[in-house]
Amino acid sequence: MAKVDMHVHSTYSARPSEWFLQRLGTRESYTEPETVYREALKQGMAFVTITDHNTIEGALLLKERYPERVFTGLEATTYFPDTGCKVHLLIYGLDETQFAMIDRLRSDIYRLRDYLHEQGLPHSVAHATYSINNRLNFEQIEKLLVMFDSFEAINGSRSRYANEVLQNAIAALTPGRMGRLARTYDIEPFGNTPWRKALTGGTDDHSGLFIGRTYTEAEAASPAEFLKALSRKETSAGGRHNDYRGLAFSLYKIAYDFSRSHGLGLPSPLLNAVNTLLFDRSSLTVKNRLTLRRVSWLRSSGTIEGLIAELIDTLKQNRGCPADTTLNYVYETISRLCDELFRQLAATIEESIERSDISGLFQCISGALPGLFLSLPFFTSLNILCESRELLERLQVEYGGAGAMKHQKTIFLMTDTYGEQSLTGTIFDHYARTRGYRSVEGRIIGCAVQEGDPNPEQLPAIYSFDLPFGSGCRLNVPSLLNAIRYISEQHPDEIVVASPGPMGLLGLLVSRLLHVPCVGIRGARMAAAAGTGDDAGLGDRYFRWFYSMTDSVIDGLPSAEQLNPFIPTRDVQKYDPETLHHFQIKKNCACMRL
Repeated sequence: MAKVDMHVHSTYSARPSEWFLQRLGTRESYTEPETVYREALKQGMAFVTITDHNTIEGALLLKERYPERVFTGLEATTYFPDTGCKVHLLIYGLDETQFAMIDRLRSDIYRLRDYLHEQGLPHSVAHATYSINNRLNFEQIEKLLVMFDSFEAINGSRSRYANEVLQNAIAALTPGRMGRLARTYDIEPFGNTPWRKALTGGTDDHSGLFIGRTYTEAEAASPAEFLKALSRKETSAGGRHNDYRGLAFSLYKIAYDFSRSHGLGLPSPLLNAVNTLLFDRSSLTVKNRLTLRRVSWLRSSGTIEGLIAELIDTLKQNRGCPADTTLNYVYETISRLCDELFRQLAATIEESIERSDISGLFQCISGALPGLFLSLPFFTSLNILCESRELLERLQVEYGGAGAMKHQKTIFLMTDTYGEQSLTGTIFDHYARTRGYRSVEGRIIGCAVQEGDPNPEQLPAIYSFDLPFGSGCRLNVPSLLNAIRYISEQHPDEIVVASPGPMGLLGLLVSRLLHVPCVGIRGARMAAAAGTGDDAGLGDRYFRWFYSMTDSVIDGLPSAEQLNPFIPTRDVQKYDPETLHHFQIKKNCACMRL
């Protein structure tokens, strides 16, 4: 079986779609066509193509050099003319004349499709469930299923969940369903078996890190035979899916390539050495070698420099290994670096509060900027991978069959007072009753200082402090990136924030990144704590801001005595929705009275 990575970008690709890279002013890719070719063959690809955005220059260059191994490719941006929704089509085996016509027709996806079939050009819909410009809807996905016979079943930059939902939808197509879709949208499908689709796979690599790790397979002895197999729907997809850490790693790599191409360097020689070890396969410079020798004594010192030195030592030992080999360790080290930066920030904030130094409190926020900068690519990548969540869930329900219906919803209760679980049963019951869920799996997520807690849902704390003014409330600050990784891997359906402390803020952030609803619970204890002393006005304004950021608010909670029959004995419980009657939901959070 011959393998081809059918979705790869080179330095000829245009402006990036990710806003993080747009702000930096980078290109979409800095991978030279020759590098694409060498790396693809190294990873076992029989043939090679390049699919740059709206240009075939890189692919033509490579085909001229290696005509027996390379076929041309293109990722064309096309549009539904009635809505302006962007769709990316991968097109193969085209020449310059055909590209010129495609470039003229791509403003209308219907005209472009007719041309592709007229010319017999093999093609595939790229990442069909990803909304490129936030205009993709369920009906347009169904139109794509009618219009095209080939889909990218595994996109190496998208999550396993997104890829598998699309695969399930394609597998659920039948002659009857295809006929109904064709009549509904008044679109004539092509071919005798339009419900049967060809499947392709490609890394969608922009950074050069994962070329050849996702691929399309077919029986073929030449590029021409491979493309004929695609046209006959005799291909399959295999290889690597992505997660937000891998996507962030790619963003880091592109940013590094940008800085190197512009002669820029980080002010820290340590970070420059890290980037070189991570992303540059050439020999280390004399300057980098001297830096690495100087930092060897910093290992295990517990300082920020010491953490970087540990990372450098590991990267030196694993130099030249695949990206996935070092990805986990890099993430852990960046998590520890961010923890140290945020720990220093929390200590400064606590000191400012104790001194009632409000101006100093706001000034010290700038101390969090390095930690936020390190975290930002992970936030961006997680948001990108989750932004089609609602669309994917509907597609899974409509095309996955009855077994795909998720009757049990997973609700995460984020609380700063983990030991006070008396309200939990009622909260989870409320969800089951008011939202029509058959059952609810409720998980209490807290934060603890002590190590070795048997409950994995007690997130580790990096800092702990008492609220001022004799409130008796002690708050723990969680490890940000480790907390995000744990919560995202559990795939919660909704986030409930039970308090506006560090865990509540984490809940707000995670809900936005995962694109799930966030409901706030307005409790009395922390509100009373924030509403006493000289800075009551500041606490009141903070509370108003916090609850205005949630999607809805639960108010009027009963006392613990009233809830005693429903106190859970474990951290995960299911409850009878008929037992609940005490709740009032307030939607207009910004205007609610605190």
